[in-house]
Amino acid sequence: MGEEVVTGNLAHLVDGVLVGITLFSLASALARAAFSPDEPQWRIAPFGADASSILATRVSALAAAVAVIFAIGIPLNRVEPHPQELLSLLRFIFGSVVAVLSLALLQGRLWRPEVAEGGEPAAEPKRGHWSWPLLRLLIGAALAAVPVLALVGYVNLASFIVWRIVLSGALLGVILLLRAILHELIEIAIAPESPRSTVLRRALTLTDQASGMLIFWLDAALDLVLLVAGLMLGLWIWGISSAAIGALVENALRGFSIGNIRFSLGDIALAVVVFAVLLAGTRLVQRLLREKLLPQTRLDSGVRNSLSTFVGYVGFVVAAAFAISTLGFSFSNVAIIAGALSVGIGFGLQNIVNNFVSGVILLIERPIKVGDWVVVGQHQGYVTRISVRATEIETFERASVVIPNSELLSGAVVNWTHRDKYGRVDIRVGVAYGSDTEKVRDILLACAKEHREILTWPAPQVLFKEFGDSALNFQLLGYVVDVENRGQVASDLNFAIDKAFRAAGVEMPFPQRDLTLHNVDELVSAIAGVRAGDGHGGSSTSSWKTTRRSMP
Repeated sequence: MGEEVVTGNLAHLVDGVLVGITLFSLASALARAAFSPDEPQWRIAPFGADASSILATRVSALAAAVAVIFAIGIPLNRVEPHPQELLSLLRFIFGSVVAVLSLALLQGRLWRPEVAEGGEPAAEPKRGHWSWPLLRLLIGAALAAVPVLALVGYVNLASFIVWRIVLSGALLGVILLLRAILHELIEIAIAPESPRSTVLRRALTLTDQASGMLIFWLDAALDLVLLVAGLMLGLWIWGISSAAIGALVENALRGFSIGNIRFSLGDIALAVVVFAVLLAGTRLVQRLLREKLLPQTRLDSGVRNSLSTFVGYVGFVVAAAFAISTLGFSFSNVAIIAGALSVGIGFGLQNIVNNFVSGVILLIERPIKVGDWVVVGQHQGYVTRISVRATEIETFERASVVIPNSELLSGAVVNWTHRDKYGRVDIRVGVAYGSDTEKVRDILLACAKEHREILTWPAPQVLFKEFGDSALNFQLLGYVVDVENRGQVASDLNFAIDKAFRAAGVEMPFPQRDLTLHNVDELVSAIAGVRAGDGHGGSSTSSWKTTRRSMP
């Protein structure tokens, strides 16, 4: 065993000095980190640069005073017998100094969030909430009463008040600083704009919107944990015994009963964790199916999407069932609740249930699938998403149309790409009466055969449809591999047919209209009277008007 180098009262003094130096170093470093005069983004509140610098300096001064108190108080408390009169005097002096330094931290102009950089007030200062000025007033009154209480003999009460206020302020600063650090870590790990979040976001298949929602809930959960921890430590600082705090926590975790069901914070927190973990596992399985397993099969993209979506539904139901079981609900109780809810479903939630069941049927029967070109009523476009309630269609104008699933099952839906992408192009054209119909047929077939996307089997064909009012009407039918290109193919054929007709001299007529005139003799006489001369012009004009009125 080695001998102690420093012994006796000198050892007590060294202990006090070391404790004081440690406290000062830690407190001043935390103050610089919390107020961050040179790093505005790290400040625990939106202070100005000058206010942050002043607050950091004053907190360091308060830490220095507390360090001196420990450096002197620890040796004096270990001396036997205790110098009570000296200790009482030092408590009065140090308590008053700490109270004055603490009051300096409550100066109103330092705690205004609207103070801009450089200490200049903002152009439009905002009215703060009334609670913080009231709290500062109460704390200031308590600190101002410390010297008075010490002078009238209540030294222990004065010491209790000042030290509890200082420790509470230190606890609040540490919690706020810890909150800022943890929130920043969450942003780095999940936020879409963070380069380090790519791996985690891909693993959980998080969209930008889902990432923002996850960040919100993690921040809320973190704030709740810090709030509860801060309240527990605050109660302990203000003299509540550990046993009383433990009993309070136990009662809160044990919860309360309603009938045969017991609700507790512990069970609720565990249920939330179980649900979140199982749901995250479901997302991972979906991603594995979409990116690894299903692409190796011969299933088309619509089937793969349906399977992945169905797995997501099953995973959600399983996660919800485990969470409900964790809360202590038996499935018999769930069945009773479901029976009660079925009455409400029968009256008020018919559409929602109908759309949900229709969505499940769409995923199983697959009359439409993601990527199909469909026509529903006045809307047509590509199916981009089939969800529980509705199906989303993106039109050719890049607009999103959300259609309830029940309408897709109960109404008529045209699916151009249901089984395959083969399709037909129809071109209707009319030629003038007297045209060589066989020549027209040959020209149309030649135009179709020359197009690279028209299939040779089924072979294109020309139909002589009818003798129209103004033209002989033909219809050219051609088949294409990809029906999505039918619009462009039709346009190409129209250009080619127009060019070929012009080259062959085939006339495409204008609409013809026959006009039948009655009382032709009277009309001729009226016109002859107009031409006869000036003397009969007026009567001729009158006769012309009469003749016009007699025409049907």
